[in-house]
Amino acid sequence: MLQPELFSKRSQDLDPAFDHAGHFYWGRPQAWLHAANLLKGNKPLRLPRWHVQVIHTEDDWSRAELIRQGLAKEVVGS
Repeated sequence: MLQPELFSKRSQDLDPAFDHAGHFYWGRPQAWLHAANLLKGNKPLRLPRWHVQVIHTEDDWSRAELIRQGLAKEVVGS
């Protein structure tokens, strides 16, 4: 909760908030070892909700597979 005082409100009534989507970073070892703040200045990339699936259960994994299949068809159909 970003604002615990709004706990009883419906999520639809709250301002939009964003979360990470299981991101990762690429870089050369020397850059990671010597940079004071390697991530400074990076801007978020907004992904459509249907491109992201949090995986905590086997059902989540199954849904992620369906999303992947749909995205693969979308790319082939382009």
